[in-house]
Amino acid sequence: ASLGINLSRYFESGDLYIDHISPIEISIDEHIHHVLNNVMKIGASRVIIDSISSFEVGMTDKIKYTDHIWSLCDNLKTLGVSTLLTYETPYGGLSEATKHGISYIADNLIVLRFFEGDCALKLQLRVIKMRGSNHSYEAAEASIGPEGFSITS
Repeated sequence: ASLGINLSRYFESGDLYIDHISPIEISIDEHIHHVLNNVMKIGASRVIIDSISSFEVGMTDKIKYTDHIWSLCDNLKTLGVSTLLTYETPYGGLSEATKHGISYIADNLIVLRFFEGDCALKLQLRVIKMRGSNHSYEAAEASIGPEGFSITS
């Protein structure tokens, strides 16, 4: 709503469902089970998990963390569900985006980062990986506003 986008009709029609689960309160196994059950129950065709970095907070074994993320994505792909995972990095660096070797799971890897320009904080988009595509590696300035997401340069 703060961006000027009215989502109420999507909630009312059942096209949009938001479920907040704290990964600190339940194990990652329970979380994944909960996500998959909800996907099957409501027949979701798209899932967004914001953010998988919160899964990491509750796990001490980083290899198991990678295995769990892979398992979740593999199960969703088997169900024919398009999945978008966000991962918060402290500095927006590429090395953080590929931390724990989870980038192999993704078909596409996009980095959004803030930078200072013209005395203002701006958003930059860079496509790091797009499987099966000869994409540009150039960074582009982007914005998010009432009209949605747009590339501004």
